[in-house]
Amino acid sequence: ISLDLEGADMFMQNNNYNWFSVCGEYSSRNANYANPYIRYVIPYRQIGIANEVIASYPEDTEDPNAINQIAQARAIRAFDYMALAPYFQFNYQTSKDKPCLPILSAGVDYANNPRATVEEVWAYIMEDLNYAVEHLTEKRSSKDQINKNVALGLRARANLYMGNYAAAASDAAAAMEGYEPYSIAEVSEPKFYDLADHNWIWGISITAEIAETYL
Repeated sequence: ISLDLEGADMFMQNNNYNWFSVCGEYSSRNANYANPYIRYVIPYRQIGIANEVIASYPEDTEDPNAINQIAQARAIRAFDYMALAPYFQFNYQTSKDKPCLPILSAGVDYANNPRATVEEVWAYIMEDLNYAVEHLTEKRSSKDQINKNVALGLRARANLYMGNYAAAASDAAAAMEGYEPYSIAEVSEPKFYDLADHNWIWGISITAEIAETYL
């Protein structure tokens, strides 16, 4: 939610009780931001789980189910690094040789793992997304799973960050195959809350049971 609210197309009224007011002010990116821990630890925890999933299968596996699980794990790992990278260094075009994030690759000593450069982080992201795009199909049982459309959408976002605009446009168009954006008439009333809508590619429905059990 914080990342979404820091986008250029989001706004909210100041009612003096906004949990996400720092996002609207962009003050969450300052060195003295009050709560950077949650921004850092949640993605890295998910990266750690993705690494465990990937490591649980042989590298040379030919099992289609295993390959699907690895591809989804690599896509979510890329998503997490994309969520982290913009917080800890300036953009790719101006700062690709500057320190960004530690990469938690296999065999790395996590306690002695210097920050990789921006270029190295985004190369790692693209490697994961290329694998996901190559090995996933459009098939899935629900929208909370990552399929090829999702992987293409994530790669479009990565290409956009890196300034690869033609590649970003191509991936975005491919990601939208089978989906249709909202019309002006549809967004003339509250939207963006129903996973069943024709423009939703990826998401999860947080039920009361899920919130009480896992969150």
